[in-house]
Amino acid sequence: MNDVAVLGAGAWGTALAIHLARVGKRTRLWGRDPGFVDRLRRDRVNEAYLPGAAIPPAAAPTASLEDAIDGTDAVVLAVPSHSARALLRRAAPAVGAQTMIVSATKGFEVGTLNRMSEVIAQELGRARPVVVLSGPSFAAEVARAAPTAVSVAGACGDAVRTVQREFRHGACFRLYASDDVVGVEVGGSVKNVIAIAAGVVDGLGLGPNALAALITRGLAEISRLACALGGRRETLAGLSGLGDLVLTCTGGQSRNWHVGRELGRGRPLDEILAGMQSVAEGVKTTAAALELGGRYGVDLPITTQMAAVLAGRIEARAAVEELMLRRQRRESDGGGGGPREFGRRRGRPLGTAAGRPVANRQSAARVGRRRGRPLVSFLGRLRAGLRRTADQLRGRLDDVPEARPGAAGGAASIETLDALEEVLLEADLGVAATARLLEAVRDRRVGGDLRSIVRTELLSVLDASAPPAAPAERPRVVLVVGVNGTGKTTTVGRLARLLAQAGERPVICAADTFRAAAVEQLEVWARRVEADFVRARPGSDPAAVVFDAISSGKARGRDVVLVDTAGRLHTRSNLMAELDKIRRVAGRAVAGAPHETLLVLDATVGQNGLSQARAFLESAGVTGIVLTKLDGTAKGGIAAAVTAELGVPIRYVGVGEQIDDLLPFSPADYVDALFESGW
Repeated sequence: MNDVAVLGAGAWGTALAIHLARVGKRTRLWGRDPGFVDRLRRDRVNEAYLPGAAIPPAAAPTASLEDAIDGTDAVVLAVPSHSARALLRRAAPAVGAQTMIVSATKGFEVGTLNRMSEVIAQELGRARPVVVLSGPSFAAEVARAAPTAVSVAGACGDAVRTVQREFRHGACFRLYASDDVVGVEVGGSVKNVIAIAAGVVDGLGLGPNALAALITRGLAEISRLACALGGRRETLAGLSGLGDLVLTCTGGQSRNWHVGRELGRGRPLDEILAGMQSVAEGVKTTAAALELGGRYGVDLPITTQMAAVLAGRIEARAAVEELMLRRQRRESDGGGGGPREFGRRRGRPLGTAAGRPVANRQSAARVGRRRGRPLVSFLGRLRAGLRRTADQLRGRLDDVPEARPGAAGGAASIETLDALEEVLLEADLGVAATARLLEAVRDRRVGGDLRSIVRTELLSVLDASAPPAAPAERPRVVLVVGVNGTGKTTTVGRLARLLAQAGERPVICAADTFRAAAVEQLEVWARRVEADFVRARPGSDPAAVVFDAISSGKARGRDVVLVDTAGRLHTRSNLMAELDKIRRVAGRAVAGAPHETLLVLDATVGQNGLSQARAFLESAGVTGIVLTKLDGTAKGGIAAAVTAELGVPIRYVGVGEQIDDLLPFSPADYVDALFESGW
């Protein structure tokens, strides 16, 4: 290996070009901005991204992608993850058939959630050797030849050994080989999310105890996700996991750590990013990692809270409190695991207790019991999710004189009604529910019992009808509908888990045949809960897949068929026609089907989700609502708004990111949580 191209003239790309030139490679450093590249040639230093580090004569900056790549033995990719695919597509015609690709880019591709090695394979061909380089390596340290050790991973052992040999620099740069590409890439990507959290710890002045806890639990979180994607836990104990995590959380040079510190100090994200020269990969990686966690059923509590902070849904200090107030557990407990864990806990299949099947008519209180003890109650988890809303309601109502305890009784004044209306609307109860509550207050004498009146009427608003009766003919067919991105596919998996624990035997049907990722996600869920799984070739008729799933369920004596449907609202007429066809075909396959149609709504979008819901109500025959992400990131009043505005009962709620966090909705428990948490 004599000639190497480094694509990306940021801090990391420049450092790698300096390093490769230092070990005797003829190196071409490509940058996209010709003016910037001209300054690199003239000044021989990258003052914008890596000030003070001299670029050796053997490293030639260029703005021509073709000139950079032509005739090289290896191409090093060192650009931000969001621009990698477009650059690789441009570069593809110039990349030689035998040219090795070394990926030094960390992160997941937004939208596809692909790792960088997957993006490279898709754009340059799967036969090409790809080696991933990752580990604890600040660019400035590499540029000044400080002792550094990293991991290199690839499926081709010869390619990995070549990079080990050719990139080594005496006592300054050492490389350890691995064949766990997934583990190395996930470790290098998700550690940036934890680095943001570490910066938050510093910005809030929480001290070394908090930082140590964060690093330890952050490593556990990264390991769970890596294992779920097919990586190995031991990889995350090495340089690309623990090593990179410790450096980026403690070294003070990390861009992601800087973002977190400034968030902890109260600065808005837009302002922080506007003042940065380099890209903080963790900002985009947070949302991608969270989506991957949902896809594979992996608990990512730190990532969940950082996503809420970055989106402005929660303050940094409140996010830390949410993490500290989570249900306590055994340290060794996982929150979803890799393929080895799918479908089993403690050596027995899910849906059994101590080796015995759970009774088919198990009560709601016992659903979710595992390892001989009940999980934290629905009320307890709701209290945690609604605590912020309850505290806000309490504080605002304390400003309403007639709502204070001990206030004199009497008719509600105009001022009280106006103030109460503002409080309820701010809590996202919506116009319809607020109007009902105000009418109840207006018609009764108030004083210290104003809160009791609101509580009683709110329970009346939420009092849902009973679920549909069990059909005479099995299997029961449940359609799950909703807009993509609401957690619809994850809800199907979690609902299958819930029903399996109650003793039912589910069939999961992947009827969204145009989303390969959704089909793959459902297949993982099916293995995990030991459910039958029915799919078809991409682009197949969804109604035909549903018919096959119902027929399979009937033949095998299954209790319920859960159907994941498409959710492309931007093609509404086609989507609704597709859902109508599915309903007709299901009805021909089994009498009365579909027996229930559940609409999945994201609680965090608040009132905006109601317009989406109405489109489905008009055409899909919705009989119940599943409200996801009611975990503290949403305003708690949205449950009342959904019921009052749509006239459809809530059947299930998602109160967190864990696999067991989809639970049957109880109006009484919801009202108790909202009132007892803070009123």
